[in-house]
Amino acid sequence: MSADVESASRAPAVPLWHSAGWLLLDMALVTTMQAIVKVQGETYPAVQLVFLRSLVGLLSVAPLVWRHRAELTNLSNLRGHLIRVGFNSAALTFNFAAFAALPLALVTAIGFTRPLVLMAMAVVMLGEKVSRIRFALAGVGFVGVLIMVRPDSIAWNAGLLAAFGSVIFGSMAAVQTRRLAGESTVVLMLFYTVGLTFLTAIPAAIVWVPVTWSEAPAIVLIGALAQLGQYCC
Repeated sequence: MSADVESASRAPAVPLWHSAGWLLLDMALVTTMQAIVKVQGETYPAVQLVFLRSLVGLLSVAPLVWRHRAELTNLSNLRGHLIRVGFNSAALTFNFAAFAALPLALVTAIGFTRPLVLMAMAVVMLGEKVSRIRFALAGVGFVGVLIMVRPDSIAWNAGLLAAFGSVIFGSMAAVQTRRLAGESTVVLMLFYTVGLTFLTAIPAAIVWVPVTWSEAPAIVLIGALAQLGQYCC
């Protein structure tokens, strides 16, 4: 046992450039996906795109789902997992709707408020301590977001509400993930993919727009890029 610990402690650290490379690749994949969502969002409802994205992801991790089926069907905190998936479903749907209705740069700028909202939620909902310097820096960050967004020059519309809705529900999903910190990472990922697919299936069916063969590759690419982005993380 001690030998294992010693060998682990001697393992070489991951080079910074290696981690940065994966992060940049993830950003490139997600940005490409967002651009496709913006184009396809003009034709297909946001919840349908979320469902198809998660369906592609589910198909790609199906072997893992089968391997961990016992863990997925015997969860110790099923309610907590369902709440997390529900928040994520709402966040993704609002996010896709925002990308379809607003410029990509504006949605991205609004997304920078999420760490600020998440920090406030961590204090209120999780009882975490946040230092004054962090609150001060958060305030500076918020001023930076206001400068980028320039709210005085933007007319409020459904797209803006969707963008802020994505921030709120995304932050709540992060808080719920924190509450599930003791769960297996693999189980968290798989239940997220499975749950997201089933939870968005009925809403997607209600507003379903038939997918043409010419646009099917782009729809599949949304799910593929999103799944590859998760692997990069």
